[in-house]
Amino acid sequence: MGGRGEGEDERAATSAVAICRSVYEETRAFHAGTAMELGEADFGFRILYGPPRVATPLLFLGDQPGGGEKDNRKGLADGEREIWPETSDYATACWKLAKRIRNVWDDPPLGESTGLNLNFFRSASQGEWRQLPLSLRAKLEEFSLPRAVRIVRALAPRHIVVIGLGTFQRAVGVAEAAAVRDALVSDRGRVLARTGELWGSPATGVLHLSGAHISAEDRQKLNAFLRERVGG
Repeated sequence: MGGRGEGEDERAATSAVAICRSVYEETRAFHAGTAMELGEADFGFRILYGPPRVATPLLFLGDQPGGGEKDNRKGLADGEREIWPETSDYATACWKLAKRIRNVWDDPPLGESTGLNLNFFRSASQGEWRQLPLSLRAKLEEFSLPRAVRIVRALAPRHIVVIGLGTFQRAVGVAEAAAVRDALVSDRGRVLARTGELWGSPATGVLHLSGAHISAEDRQKLNAFLRERVGG
């Protein structure tokens, strides 16, 4: 059987953009209603890290946007609450994770990639996030998760790269019919990556690439594994 026709591709692209725009609108309204509850811990939100392209070669999925008030102000000035960036941050940004990702993949496919988090709401650290009342955290996370899944399904990426093995397990835990197939293990028995499927797309979960506790040998092994399994 043949692939989709040009008209079907255009409809899928239009639908994906409409879905993403609606998620931005819903999140702005939700954030306005929770800003008072967050108080001084309100550092805004971030959704997409690149344009919403259907069948994007790589979609990076993280847990939560990092940063504090400085990042919040910059994001607000950049319009991150209104719309996605015109080009993929992973191909151009100077933050550590983007640099580490560029050590693995060239451009393309990075220039055509995008990304988002399971939780849209920014926190300076996981420790500070856990200091928020449990009910408030649950409210924010439960709002974000189904909308993140909605975007992933609409974009139908060729491969999802999940940043952090804990994030990968969390995603697998909420995905219907998710599969975990195999793992990349270091010579010392440390799991470096797991592969599987999420929301209809092949997926690979990796140790957090910006972490400081990956040896040069393991990083080289992980990079080779990602190039082989994910491509690029």
